[in-house]
Amino acid sequence: MQAKYSSTRDMLGDDGDTTMSLHSQASATTRRPEPRRTVFQYYQLSNTGQDTISQMEERLGNMSRELQSLQVQNIKLAGSLQHVAEKLCRELYNKAGAHRCSPCTEQWKWHGDKCYQFYKDSKSWEDCKYFCLSENSTMLKINKQEDLDFALSQSYSEFFYSYWTGLLRPDSGKAWLWMDGTPFASELFHIIIDVTSPRSRDCVAILNGMIFSKDCQELKRCVCERRAGMVKTESLHFPPETLGEGDWFSLCNYK
Repeated sequence: MQAKYSSTRDMLGDDGDTTMSLHSQASATTRRPEPRRTVFQYYQLSNTGQDTISQMEERLGNMSRELQSLQVQNIKLAGSLQHVAEKLCRELYNKAGAHRCSPCTEQWKWHGDKCYQFYKDSKSWEDCKYFCLSENSTMLKINKQEDLDFALSQSYSEFFYSYWTGLLRPDSGKAWLWMDGTPFASELFHIIIDVTSPRSRDCVAILNGMIFSKDCQELKRCVCERRAGMVKTESLHFPPETLGEGDWFSLCNYK
């Protein structure tokens, strides 16, 4: 019986050795170290990463240049559309005498690049000055022929109401200056001296298409002016279905 157990132990021992041998082989297989990368392989990986970064930087640069180009085109297009809108609005305004697209506030007249208001209240020259300033504007200034023609056309009155301009002589007998200090261009218009007034005649008014020097204390109506804003393009909306191809071409080429 002892020998039998010994033989069995021996047999188990053989199986145990076999099992351990197989386990060792499996462990050796699973724990086999990865092959080491060579310096050349690391160099290749590094170059690949650098190439990828360079490509991304190049794409980013191209996108940035395209964006800048689109922004420039957008600015040019916006300027062209604003120019077309202003031309169209001015035509509508001149035909009707008023239009909701006007860049001037209600009751103000649009002419050139300015807005004008001809008030009915009479004041001294200095009071008109401060009144216009309170309206975020200045007194009438005429420094080109177009402004002169417009101002004189508004000066006609059957009741002989005259309007102060922003022109005066700070010291009697000295040079004429506009309210902002710029000198008067004498070749633009002639000032008629009012010889009926015994007082100093150092302020200029317009009446029925003529220009007079008057006593600054006299009461006359005020004319204020300020720079026009932007044309209200939303008031020029035309539904696409109402315009044909020829109409769109005309608007885009409106001069």
